[in-house]
Amino acid sequence: MKNHFLIISFILIFLTSSIVGITSNILIRDMHEKEIHNSLVNTAYVAKSFLENSDSSSASIFKVAAIFGKNNNQRLTIYSSDGVAVADSKNNSIILSKKSILYEYDSFIKNRKKFILSKDFEEGKIVIKIYTEIISNKNEKKYFIGVSENLESFNYFQKNIFFILLVSILISLLIAIPCSIFFNNKEIKIIKKTFDSMEKELDDRTHNLETIIENMSEGLILLSSNKLIIDINSFAKSILNFSKSSLFFYDYKILKELEEIIEVSFNQTKNMSVELEFENHFYKCSTFCVEGNNSRVILMLEDISKAKKLDISKKEFVSNASHELKTPLTIISGFLETIMLKNYKDEKQLFYYLDIVQNEVNRLKKLVTNLLSLSTIENNYMKSNKIAVFKTDEFILKLKRTFEFLSQEKNIKLNFNYKNESIYVLFPKEWLEIIISNILDNAIKYSAENKNVNINLDIIHNTLIIEVQDFGIGIEKEDLTKIFERFYRGDKSHSSTIEGTGLGLSIVKHMIDIIEGEITVRSKTNEGTTFSIYIPIIEKILEETD
Repeated sequence: MKNHFLIISFILIFLTSSIVGITSNILIRDMHEKEIHNSLVNTAYVAKSFLENSDSSSASIFKVAAIFGKNNNQRLTIYSSDGVAVADSKNNSIILSKKSILYEYDSFIKNRKKFILSKDFEEGKIVIKIYTEIISNKNEKKYFIGVSENLESFNYFQKNIFFILLVSILISLLIAIPCSIFFNNKEIKIIKKTFDSMEKELDDRTHNLETIIENMSEGLILLSSNKLIIDINSFAKSILNFSKSSLFFYDYKILKELEEIIEVSFNQTKNMSVELEFENHFYKCSTFCVEGNNSRVILMLEDISKAKKLDISKKEFVSNASHELKTPLTIISGFLETIMLKNYKDEKQLFYYLDIVQNEVNRLKKLVTNLLSLSTIENNYMKSNKIAVFKTDEFILKLKRTFEFLSQEKNIKLNFNYKNESIYVLFPKEWLEIIISNILDNAIKYSAENKNVNINLDIIHNTLIIEVQDFGIGIEKEDLTKIFERFYRGDKSHSSTIEGTGLGLSIVKHMIDIIEGEITVRSKTNEGTTFSIYIPIIEKILEETD
């Protein structure tokens, strides 16, 4: 009786274990495939949104694929409309293969399959794969995307489950029910462990996707049809000044201004794109309808302020340059016409007119020279690869001679404080002369008579620090941020009587930016101004040669 009981127990254990094992295997496989399918669909959707807004350049296509290259389990491949791979998230050498997968793609689309099982040609593993429909990018070039993930983790689990079943059956021959109970408990623990592992993998995958979205240089906002913000990334939060307590659409002014295109996206499931100026920033605003769910829309905000402001700056520069050139030309033309018509009383008046013409010619010459200097600087953003050396005593002596006449005219004393040293730099030493000369020229021009101008040179931690201090009219607080702009001249009451083109400080700022230095200014009206210049230098690496 006992033997019969053990045999029956063994048979029941065997049948139960087999049924549980096979059923668990089928259920877990279905669950695993469904989970992978959902993950692949999400990845394909995000990639599709990026691809639709890219241009047709190889770099742009590779960038879309590279975004998803951090996911070690999934593989994303972008195909041209003829089925040839053009970019891959794992290995872009795939593009060397001209093999078309158009037959497999057509079968997938026509049969409306959720996914297909195929063998990865490179890794030789069975993978779950899906394809998107044909996508058109901004240049109307057509592509489709394939996303796949291998079943390695499930195959590993499958081997374990069958091994455990076999061990359970063998041991059940010896100790029947007690052993069967023991191994059934162990089997449950393994299944739980597998589920925990799968859950962790899903969490990691979700975290990776969230990290990608959070670190994008564009703002992403997911909106619901009832005007609520469902999700938002960090860049968008900074634009909206987002608060968790305010999730309603109309709580944010920029969203209210985009209400029209958002409504069109919801009502017509149509992607829209406009440019918007908001709080001194320019944004390209695009909406994307969530596929298969017309109650949600993704809003992308791209900051294009830099490009817009550069365009505005160029237009203003052309306008200002034209005006600055036109003024002296008009004066010259007028007085030359007067002279040619002999509309002057005597030779003294003639020379007076000629003197005005000469002054305007000199002004025009200086303006053109400065414009050419500015153009040369802007088109030469490569550092000199040669080491230049200048001696501070020779440099100061040259400054004294240059500004001797101008300072004596106003009885201004130039005080130089420096040490006799040789300084080595990686840019033409003439640049330093241009920088200091422009600053010193302004200091003398805008100082009252019988004042001092202090020039200090010092070296601290491989940085040349130059300070030019005057005790002149100073600079208004609201002008401090504008003095480096082209053609800008502060204090209109004085600028009309002081010669200048308004380009000197702009040239200085450009030069200092190129050599990776820094310039700061401190000023008080009627008390004076101090310019501080910080220029990187290099240590002496060669002995001076004659």
